[in-house]
Amino acid sequence: MSASSNNPAHDIIMKFWEFLTDGMITHPGYPASIQIPHAMAAMFSFRKSFSPGDYAGRVTAWHKLVGAYFCHGYGGSSLRDILLGLPISALSNPTVVQFYLVFGFWLVNFSPGDFVYRWLNTPLHPLRLMMVFGEAVDDSTTITGAFEKGARLQPDVPAAPYVAAMAAILGGGIVRYIERKGRGMDVKAEWARPTGRIQVGVMYTLVYAALRRLFGIKEKWSRLAVALFDSFVAIAQELKPDVENPALTLWKALAKAMHRYGSCLGPSVPRIEPTRPNVVSLKEEEKESE
Repeated sequence: MSASSNNPAHDIIMKFWEFLTDGMITHPGYPASIQIPHAMAAMFSFRKSFSPGDYAGRVTAWHKLVGAYFCHGYGGSSLRDILLGLPISALSNPTVVQFYLVFGFWLVNFSPGDFVYRWLNTPLHPLRLMMVFGEAVDDSTTITGAFEKGARLQPDVPAAPYVAAMAAILGGGIVRYIERKGRGMDVKAEWARPTGRIQVGVMYTLVYAALRRLFGIKEKWSRLAVALFDSFVAIAQELKPDVENPALTLWKALAKAMHRYGSCLGPSVPRIEPTRPNVVSLKEEEKESE
């Protein structure tokens, strides 16, 4: 008789770890365990960018369907695939559209009594935590997957992995800028006014590149490390909203050091006070990466 058979807690932990790794983060494809929370997060974020009255009375079903898909769902991966000459996931993956329609568009908008949206909007609700964790895994694995795809398809171009990763990071923001402008909103492009997710995405790309290129760690374990870090930070921020992602803290330190170093090499640049940001648009742009 094995030791684990006498320890149910051990068996549960091992089953959970197997699901978290082979069934989710290190799965070779795009499993339902990631697609479902991502579909919910895409529609939830898009709906949150409107006032309740406008969303219920002025936004058409087609706007909801297409806007959430590209603004918060698959804008980044679509730009990545277009740049690499590949069909976007809606055309290449047999389940992306189905999961998005059922778990994103339908459940978040048309559940009885709107209970799904209310649960997703309730801090620390189990369904919200599941969505937040799954969305963090999707964000990080999209970046690392883009890096690997660029390296695989363009092996003779050293910059290809980084360009593919940046396309995945910025693609959603490009679509959101176009969509918000179409609403008549006074918004700035997110890369001109980054609020954190772009910088974090860049740091994840650099850390992942170091794990793969400098330390020679296998793709599976490098992806697992980045995804677990991002998902744990996301849950920590749900528990305590003022927690700053350590990747963003590192970015700020590097940016400050680079600014100080650049000041030593060239003439001093007069300080220009930033204009006051559009507070309304900041609240409406809760999510900056796909």
